[in-house]
Formats: sequence, structure tokens, C-alpha cells
Amino acid sequence: MRVATATYGLLLALLTATAPASAQYQPVRPDVSQRSAPAPNLDRINVEEHLGQRIPLDLQFRDVDGHPVRLRELFAAGKPVLLAFAYHTCNTVCSLILDAVQSGVHDVPWTAGDEYQIVSVSLDPNENLARARAKRDQLVRAYGREGAADGFHFLVGDQQAITRLTDAVGYRYFYDARQQQYAHPAVVMFLMPDGRVARYLHGLDYPTFDVRLALLEASQGRSMSTADHILQFCYSYDPTLSTYTAKAMRVMQLGGVVTLLLVGGMLFAFWRYEARRAATTNSTASKSTALEVGA
Repeated sequence: MRVATATYGLLLALLTATAPASAQYQPVRPDVSQRSAPAPNLDRINVEEHLGQRIPLDLQFRDVDGHPVRLRELFAAGKPVLLAFAYHTCNTVCSLILDAVQSGVHDVPWTAGDEYQIVSVSLDPNENLARARAKRDQLVRAYGREGAADGFHFLVGDQQAITRLTDAVGYRYFYDARQQQYAHPAVVMFLMPDGRVARYLHGLDYPTFDVRLALLEASQGRSMSTADHILQFCYSYDPTLSTYTAKAMRVMQLGGVVTLLLVGGMLFAFWRYEARRAATTNSTASKSTALEVGA
């Protein structure tokens, strides 16, 4: 599915506006011809949603300490994964995407590292590890939960690994040689514990409610509370609005069930009250009769 052209126009405008600030950075041009273009082309920045498709878990990247990491290792614990693409010489759109991720997960009841993982993969094969580490540490501090560093994984890799991963999830971007920056969409993906794509959230804002439902959807029922099950029952993703919306019929059904339970509970309480009052009345009458007989 293609995301709105207006969104990408905004992204390119932001990228263009920051060109002077990034002029000193001279990234090596990726050795992939389709990732370079003489001029921006909005048709080449889009997301083809590959729902249900499994990413190649054998791909190898490096973490912020330079240690090799295979994607399979991040899925080994059977937890869903929130995946974002960014690069860290981009101080506008990429930073906004990652900050929006932190904001979106901040109030989700689940904790990153315990119930799910957050993975950011750099689009730049020449990424500076120190920059990636600084951004990860910033998000971990803002998240503010104990042990959160175990849930935030910032990865860098060679062009082949990046291309295979972006192709697997239908993420289309290119390197703008004039601006010496990457033109790319704003989107995050939610992956199931087996590496299959469960959901895409588009834009530069990821509401906590949508993030929570996307994680529930990606979790395949793992670690779900009763409240979580109710949320999944009542809400579904609307691709035309790029958000989760209430299922009217299911909300009505749930409302009917709740109403029946409330009415049933009230009737039961009333019946218990009447039964106790009748028992008390009978007991009092029996005592009065006994006293009269004794007299």
C-alpha cells in the first residue's frame, strides 16, 4: 500500500531545509544504483505493505558496540518486535521518527525488553556507531524504565543486509546525491515473534493506543491480559485512516453483555436481599409465637 504523497512531500521538504547543516557530512555513495537518483522522485518513496511476510532472520548487523548480531537473536525469546529505519546524520525526520517511537511506547503497559523489542536499523551502510549509541542512550533515558537498555537495539550493517531487509518489508527509499541524504518514508513496522510482518503505522506520530494494539496484534496472544483481549476484540486497524478504530458491532455486543451482567448482578443482589429479609421476618415471627405460647 502506498502512503499519502503529502506525507512524503513534507519529509522531503524537511530534508531539503536541513541541507546546509549536513553539508559537512560526506557519506560514501551506496553501491546500489537504484538507491541513487539525480533528483527527488516521490514515486520512489513508498511502502508496499507485506503483511504476513517473514523477514530474513539470517541477516547479520552490528550493535552500537560493534558486536555482530543476527536478527534471529532478537526474536529468540519469542517476543514481538517494533522495527524502525533511520540514520543518525539525519537530524530531522529520522530523529522525529525515533522520538515518536519513544513517545508512543512510553505509556504502553508492556515494557521494552520484557514483553517486546525495539529495533532501529540504519539506512546508511557507513553509519557512525557513536552517533547510533548516542541516540539509543537518549531514547533509553527518556523511556525511563529499569533495564530498558535491553529492549532498545540500534543496528548498522552493510548495504546488502540493509537492502534485503528493506525489500522484505516493502520499504522503498533512495539516496539523494544532490542533498547527500536518504529520502525515505516515515513508518514503523510490528513483527511477530517468528519474524512475520503484522502491522505498519505510518507518519510522524504513533499514538500509545495504536502502538499498544499493534503490539498485541504482533504478539499473537502472548502475555495478554483480559483488558488486552477486550481491546483486540473491539478494535481493528483501518488502512484508510492509518489507525485503529472501534468495531461498532463488537462494541455493541460487548455493551450488551456488560448490560446483561449488570442487570443480572442487580437482580441477584435484590433476590438475596429479599431472601434475607424474608428469613429475618420469619425468624422474628417464630420467636414471637414461641413467646406467646410460653406465656
